Amino acid sequence: MRHWHWVRRTWMTQIIILLSIYFLASCSSKGKQCPEGTLNCPCKKNNICDLQLVCIANKCSANTAGLKITDANARACELVVHDQAGLINSVQFSDSILGSYLRRGANLAISFTARTDTALQPSDVAITYVSRASTQQTAAPTIITSHCFDRLGKTLPNVSLSLLP
Repeated sequence: MRHWHWVRRTWMTQIIILLSIYFLASCSSKGKQCPEGTLNCPCKKNNICDLQLVCIANKCSANTAGLKITDANARACELVVHDQAGLINSVQFSDSILGSYLRRGANLAISFTARTDTALQPSDVAITYVSRASTQQTAAPTIITSHCFDRLGKTLPNVSLSLLP
């Protein structure tokens, strides 16, 4: 009887060891595969990424552009960006800005104002867009009209806005 108890314990120990090996092998340390050319993964050969991504520092990613405003007196702006290829995903505003945007077809209207009487900074408005692979010919988003206003709400003449890389 004593012998049978030892055999049963050895058999159960072997099953536990085998199950442990099986589960450890199925939980490999490799993690998820990151296919080349996809978002946040290495670029393909010749710095190519899948559609709507761009290769930056050998990594496929979306682009974010800041907005440069040439007049430090600007406290609010409105603009229309022509985005024929549909490259713009979203527009984010910093905590110091109150803003909104609306897409109609190929055009994106953006309006924003400073919450306090401070100059607008390029980082206050972040336009997130994705770029087509370099083999695709697409037009980059462009600002087709813009107006900026001072702290009293008066239109500022000769103010230009541009998308920063």
